[in-house]
Amino acid sequence: MSKLLLLVNVMLMVFLSVLEIEVKPGVASVRLPFETQDTMNCKDIEVEWMNSRDRKVLKYQPGSDQHEDRLNSYTCRTELNKDRMKTGDFSLTLKYPTDWDTDTYTCKVYGKEGTILKKKEVVLCVEEHQVEVQDTKVQLPFRTTAELLEECKVVWLQVEPKYREIHVWENGSDQPGGQKTFREKTNMKGNPIKTGDLSLTLENFTEDDLGKYKCIIYEKQGRILQEKTLQVQMTGTIQVQNQPANIRTTGSSVDPTPLM
Repeated sequence: MSKLLLLVNVMLMVFLSVLEIEVKPGVASVRLPFETQDTMNCKDIEVEWMNSRDRKVLKYQPGSDQHEDRLNSYTCRTELNKDRMKTGDFSLTLKYPTDWDTDTYTCKVYGKEGTILKKKEVVLCVEEHQVEVQDTKVQLPFRTTAELLEECKVVWLQVEPKYREIHVWENGSDQPGGQKTFREKTNMKGNPIKTGDLSLTLENFTEDDLGKYKCIIYEKQGRILQEKTLQVQMTGTIQVQNQPANIRTTGSSVDPTPLM
């Protein structure tokens, strides 16, 4: 009986370890930690990170590419700890997380026969980005990895209080699209394919433009690669045009690397 209780306690320690991580918007990366006490003969193991929809985020097999079987949504945005074979540290780094990445992530370490040796769940919560504006020119910040943007389409939408397409970027340049009222007042500067910067500037901003905005990155087959939601709110009276902007975005860094 004592051996059975000990086995149950060990299983509870291995399988029920859940960590919650809260992240402010706009950070360059977040680390989902999974540090084991031993290396467990790393030559014979497989490591797999999954999301709550049972989709592979990243899979590692000895002697093969560590990014095998990754879900396209996480292409170029995930990596394992480089010293995992020596340290037994199988932590996952997720680059440029947004509220869309809020999820429960599970890491499993498998032995030779497919037996689960270790398991850990990490709950990641990324806050929605709040943009406070006091001027007629507003920037909606969004940065991701430049590699993710190859052969993709980027659509900016206003989703509340009205649902309308306001800007489209595809094939390396701005495209005709969006409602006429926004067509002359939005722009994405620079070269996103080189910088990964998808930030949208809105000119001649009025109180009617306040609300919730969303940026969606689509792959060429139409599947969503990443999203970001931003809530634009006013802290005072919007100043007249041509006065200096006073825009503040809430957020702090988990990774000290600046985004803008």
